[in-house]
Amino acid sequence: MEGQIISLCQTYSGTGTTVSEEVRLAHLAAYDVIDTGPEDEFDRLVRMVRTALNAPIALLCFIDSERVFFKSQVGYETGEIPRQGAFCDQTIRQDQPFLIRDTLQDARFSEYAFVKGEPHVRAYAGAPLVVGDGIRLGSIAICDTQPRDFTENEIQSLVDLSRVAVDELSLRRAKREAEVARKQLRAAIDAIPDGFMLFDENERLVLFNRRIKELYPPNATKLRVGASYEEMIRETVMLGWYPDAIGNEEEVIQRALAYHRDPKGVVEQPTANGGWLRVSNTRTATGETVAFRVDISELKQREQDLFLLATRDALTGLLSRGSILKELELEIERSSRNGARSSILIVDADHFKQINDMCGHLAGDEVLKELAHRMGSVLREVDRIGRLGGEEFIVVLPDTGIEEAVKVAERLRQAVETLVIPAGEARHSSEPLRVTVSIGVAEWRSGESFECIYARADNCLYAAKAAGRNRIEYDCELEGRDAHLQMNV
Repeated sequence: MEGQIISLCQTYSGTGTTVSEEVRLAHLAAYDVIDTGPEDEFDRLVRMVRTALNAPIALLCFIDSERVFFKSQVGYETGEIPRQGAFCDQTIRQDQPFLIRDTLQDARFSEYAFVKGEPHVRAYAGAPLVVGDGIRLGSIAICDTQPRDFTENEIQSLVDLSRVAVDELSLRRAKREAEVARKQLRAAIDAIPDGFMLFDENERLVLFNRRIKELYPPNATKLRVGASYEEMIRETVMLGWYPDAIGNEEEVIQRALAYHRDPKGVVEQPTANGGWLRVSNTRTATGETVAFRVDISELKQREQDLFLLATRDALTGLLSRGSILKELELEIERSSRNGARSSILIVDADHFKQINDMCGHLAGDEVLKELAHRMGSVLREVDRIGRLGGEEFIVVLPDTGIEEAVKVAERLRQAVETLVIPAGEARHSSEPLRVTVSIGVAEWRSGESFECIYARADNCLYAAKAAGRNRIEYDCELEGRDAHLQMNV
């Protein structure tokens, strides 16, 4: 029997590896089992080993530098005991099970407290819990109150259950490390400054970060794990989150679904709060979809600011010279294609140098801004007005013949005529200064270039000034005036 037991024990580990106590304790710490509460997996194993070896006491313990910590026990209730002199301490010093037939006949243990006092242990069998390359962290064991021999089957059961205990221990560690990794991943994803979502191969939401909740409507209920992308996009569209979807909701939904299933490039999307999102999806090799949502509202605002800087007059906010002349060119091209009527007004503030000289340039700037405001107030939304430079402006009137253009010019002249600089604000003058404008009007003629219509309107402007200012002239011919328009931007 003894030879058979040794043979079984040699197959248990067979590593023969000797590791330092420092290494052993480091591995023990990595499993994080010392001073932890009961766990069902280990309690079941202890009950099984007690039944298999028909013993009153069964234990599963781990051993640190100074004590034996009982993770689970049946038949004897104690949390820990000193390591020195303990049966389990002897067990972890070898690869094979440690057996004691009669403790009173073993000088190493005959005076041990567990033998002399409660629970009066007379027989012991323990198998080490071996992880890695021969690193022994603790043991699974039984104690009997009577001397006994241990059969080959009992030893084999003890060895098998020690291996199961090691498997459970490794699984427990893997679960704990997976939970730590999950929390780290969660923290990392939440730290991403952009919105992040992960959809599975069935287009259901698996994971999303805190930022994504800030980028979507606060009353969206479908933003939850398990929701499908279609549910989410339908809800946000129906909540009015996408202004460009209003009135064509289903078209926008289908376009979004198509992009989600076959993402190519990026999509820029305005939102109801006046912001903009950049939508970027990527399909993984296994069919999941990684989705990012980037808030580009600030970028869009900068783009708008740069656009205004490039297309708007800095002082008045009207279209710049280059922009308004481009609008005129486009309008003439449209009229040429469609045969539509178009007219232009060229407006010039009368005696503006006098305003600058008497009131100062800052006051002159305020007058120009007020002129721009008053002229814009009498125009239609489709009309375009820009500043050519100095105190000269141009108005483009789409779908407007000469008769209606003259009426618009008159309304504009009257709106400006009431602008007065109070007495006392002008140097060398005790009288208020009236601000007036002269206006030249021209209608586009078939086959005519936009330079020609501009030159005819400009000629009419000169005629208005020559006739006394604060008036409108139209249908003036060039009569020797240069018809060439310098397109300075």
